[in-house]
Amino acid sequence: MKKYQKSTKEMYLLGTAFALLILFVVGSKIFAFYQISQMHAITSDIYEHPLKVTNAALTIQAEISKIDSHMKDFVLAKSEKESDFSINEMNRHEQLIYDNLKIIEQNILGKDGLKVLNQAVALFESWKKIREEIISLAGSKQISQAVALLQTNEAQHVMRLDTSILRLYDYAHGKALEFKNRSDEMLKTIETIAFTVSLFLLLMIAFYTINRVSRYIRANEHLSRVLSIVREINQLIVREKNPQRLIQETCVILTSKHIYSNAWIILSGNNGKFDDFASADSQEDTSQLKNKMQKGWIPYCIQKTIDSQNNYSTIETIKKYCQECPLVDLYKNNNAFNIELQYNEKIYGYLTLSISDKNENNENEIALLNEVAGDIAYALYNIEMESALKESEKRYRALFKSNRAIELLINPQNGQIIDCNEKALSYYGYSYEEMLSMHISDINILSKDEILLEMELAEQEYRDMFYFKHKLASGEIRDVEVYSGPIEIDEKLLLYSIVFDVTERLKLEKYKADIEDRYRFASEAATDGIWDWNLLTNEVYFSPKLKAILGYRDDEMKSSYEEWSSRIHPEDKDQIFIDLKAAHLQDAKLFKNIHRLKHRDGHWIWIESRAHTIFNDNKPVRMVGSKTDITAEYNAKEALRESEKRFKSMMEHSPYAVELYDIDGLQIEVNHAQYVLWGVPSSLTCHKFNILKSELVKDSGLLEYVKRAYAGETVQVPIHEYDASLVPETKKHGRKRTLNTRIYPLKDSSGNVKNIVLTHEDVTEKEDTLKLLEYKKKELETIIQEAPNPIMLHNESGDIIMLNKVCASLIGYDYEDISTIEKFILNIDAQERVQFREYIETLYTSDKKVDIGEYNIMTKNGDVIVWQFSSAPLGIIDAKRTFITSAMDITELKKKDELMIMQSRHAAMGEMIGMIAHQWRQPIAGISMDANNMLVDIAIGDFDANTAEKYSRDILEQTSHLSKTIDDFRNFFKPDKTFSKVKMQTIIGETYAIVKESLINNNIEFKAKYNSYSEVSAYQRELMQVFVNIINNAKDSLVSNGIKNALISINVYDDGKYVNTEVCNNGTGIEEDILQKIFDPYFTTKDEKNGTGLGLYMSKMIIEEHLNGKIDVCNSNQGVCFIIRLLKSDDADA
Repeated sequence: MKKYQKSTKEMYLLGTAFALLILFVVGSKIFAFYQISQMHAITSDIYEHPLKVTNAALTIQAEISKIDSHMKDFVLAKSEKESDFSINEMNRHEQLIYDNLKIIEQNILGKDGLKVLNQAVALFESWKKIREEIISLAGSKQISQAVALLQTNEAQHVMRLDTSILRLYDYAHGKALEFKNRSDEMLKTIETIAFTVSLFLLLMIAFYTINRVSRYIRANEHLSRVLSIVREINQLIVREKNPQRLIQETCVILTSKHIYSNAWIILSGNNGKFDDFASADSQEDTSQLKNKMQKGWIPYCIQKTIDSQNNYSTIETIKKYCQECPLVDLYKNNNAFNIELQYNEKIYGYLTLSISDKNENNENEIALLNEVAGDIAYALYNIEMESALKESEKRYRALFKSNRAIELLINPQNGQIIDCNEKALSYYGYSYEEMLSMHISDINILSKDEILLEMELAEQEYRDMFYFKHKLASGEIRDVEVYSGPIEIDEKLLLYSIVFDVTERLKLEKYKADIEDRYRFASEAATDGIWDWNLLTNEVYFSPKLKAILGYRDDEMKSSYEEWSSRIHPEDKDQIFIDLKAAHLQDAKLFKNIHRLKHRDGHWIWIESRAHTIFNDNKPVRMVGSKTDITAEYNAKEALRESEKRFKSMMEHSPYAVELYDIDGLQIEVNHAQYVLWGVPSSLTCHKFNILKSELVKDSGLLEYVKRAYAGETVQVPIHEYDASLVPETKKHGRKRTLNTRIYPLKDSSGNVKNIVLTHEDVTEKEDTLKLLEYKKKELETIIQEAPNPIMLHNESGDIIMLNKVCASLIGYDYEDISTIEKFILNIDAQERVQFREYIETLYTSDKKVDIGEYNIMTKNGDVIVWQFSSAPLGIIDAKRTFITSAMDITELKKKDELMIMQSRHAAMGEMIGMIAHQWRQPIAGISMDANNMLVDIAIGDFDANTAEKYSRDILEQTSHLSKTIDDFRNFFKPDKTFSKVKMQTIIGETYAIVKESLINNNIEFKAKYNSYSEVSAYQRELMQVFVNIINNAKDSLVSNGIKNALISINVYDDGKYVNTEVCNNGTGIEEDILQKIFDPYFTTKDEKNGTGLGLYMSKMIIEEHLNGKIDVCNSNQGVCFIIRLLKSDDADA
């Protein structure tokens, strides 16, 4: 109970700790998701506020230029129609300006932004008044005044208004940078949380592991000391035959190792009182305890064991319950442990120990103490039996004379009849004096020498049964069956024979045929069983075959030394312990010993044991060997020596129970295995039990098989259960067993059935083992089903054996939907199926783990999830190689990667917007200048067609440049949807179109050299993003370091199956410690306003994960070089 409470408390504390841990992890994850949502909101804000403001500002700038142009057209208009058109266009563009000012008002952030907006609005309103004045002058035909005002006040006001709108653009761009900085801070917070959670989990796991290992080591050290005590007590039991000295030395051994501070044993007599007492403490207290108990007082510890359902008890509060005990002070702060000394349901006494409360519930220690108590009780039983044996000799005479069987005592040296009983006198027809004067040769028709020779052989070969022909006083010759065995009377070794008249047995020829059939039915082959003894822990592994040899199922024998030693025949123990001790010496040879072991059914089987000893630091630590059941071999040798007539002997030594029935169904003979199987003496059933008339046989369904055997058929009865205790003739003896029964008819020379033989194989343990295997199979299925990750079992034929719950729930399909690997592959992305099949084929030919990789899975409801697969061989199931494949759902990780890609593209978008604004300024200014020049020429009357054509072509060229710039940037930001073939010069050319103006403005020369025109397979926009990132980083480095004659060069060339692209600059190079971290996420050498640290990280991800290529960086003599290696399109497709 205390152990249960302690275990419950540990589980409660462990559960609480894990609950807090889960709350901590969930809380941190919720906060992380909140931060990600905030980052998403920031991204939306960039679109909703700064981007809309900047777009509106650029639109207003364009509209202002158009209004200014239409103003000049209006002033110089030649007709009213032209004037009206110019007025209408100015009104339309003016309305667009108001609309965009409204957009800016709705989306601009902060008071400063509104202030800048108000200034722009005020300037626009002032400009409107100037335009109205010019319109009024032109309307009144005051053209020169209108032109003068147009070239002075109006032009200056347009420039101020353009500057004001540009300030609006710069203000919005600054807000975009603020949003980016906030996003960076949130990412740092997420990294800190992730690091804290990981560190906390690591510390928790380390603490729990160290605590469990230390407890395991302490427990093992204690058990090793207990085992040494057990060995010493076993050695004492072997040599000591005096009960008082046995229990006294046992108590001394128990306290010698300082494991138990006190030990005492009390033995109970046949009168129920306690007679003998022994203790490790010789003080006066132990004498007082003995005197009190002899007067009838029972200590509380013994009384508690008597009342307990177990054979032991523990007392924790000694001073509370044991106040009357004279030994109470010897226990100090320890508890008392009391256990029965019981053997064969008889209690010989009690053993009491002082035991530490730390070990009182140790199951292994209690099992060892239980074994010690049983061994002591067994030793006391042997001593008692030896005493009883002497007493039994006194009773021999009375039993011998009154026995109804024919009994003879014979001198084995000369064949003289020493004694006989009344039944022998009446059978042979001689007087008692005549019988004692005779030799065995006088009644046996064999010669005296032949009889002596046969008896000497019987003594040497331990045979106890013969077939003879005896001559009676009347001269009649009778067939007899003689059972003989050695017996010691008055310290003389005599031959004790029991004689049965078997004249009515079958003739010799028929008996010979029967004996051959019976031998064939009874003989069985045996194979070796394996054992493995750990000498440090005293645990012994017994193979299932070894347990089967002893009649046990695989789970019925404990893995301990005591389990084996308790089954050794008492007469064989001394020699086997001597051989074991010799085998533990460093120079020992192979251990070999022949001994007897006790079968589960109670009989002894002969075993040949062989083993090797394994040493560590010159100390024996392990013995590994085999045990062979040589009982059948002994039986076969005996059968060869005894001749074919000895059927009964072979039947007695058969490992199976054998029953012989006559033609009427009456049981006429059984073997010893029958008694071992059922525990029913043959005298209760032989010549009494009729198998054809038994109601139990009829009810069990066995009768129909018996009748088939009587009809001449050899019958194999299905595995069945039979309870011999229900047979009336057994008088409730026997037990219930599971049997494998065969029934054979014995026929005469004419083919008529005269007898039937039933053989029973006890398969109780085998059937239980099959049930255990089925249970283990279900247990494995449960473990797989409850695993947290998706798991499936499949074999080399491509059949899926099982899907666990997680796998089925994530993909939404039942086992019937995807019962084969091919059906499962149909749910993988079409472009990845061929590669998945190749990995599966590799797995089926491999004998080790295979990491299959990442694949997109289409669930039943249409969602796409990403799994990372790993597989390994599991073993042979149903004669086919079987494999286990587990997966990890990394969908969320992939989404985070996509979010980082989006953030990188947004950062690039901000830079691109700046480039667009910069590249547009010069063309717009050129267009405006050309238009102004034409208006001025018209105003002063110096306008001609050639000049107008020149200005117009220049305007068209600038407009085309603006359009191309927009197309280049729009194409860059288009999402990639297809994996297409492209040449590197195309990618480099489109990239240069984007960064060209930025490089020219910063006086950076750009050179590209193409030594390869091979195509690669890629997502073009992603590949352009890589080159834009690298070139922009190179530009920033060259500008910040003030490099003169700055140069960025690109070299494209083939290398085997790769197309290599080197992007180099002549900057100052990169320090080695920075070079190693340059591709890490969020690592940047720029300030927070100019760098996110994601550009090169995303470039590496695009090249290596999306395009299956390689990217590297190194310092060169001229500066820094990035090398990008991509598979040629043919190799990539393959």
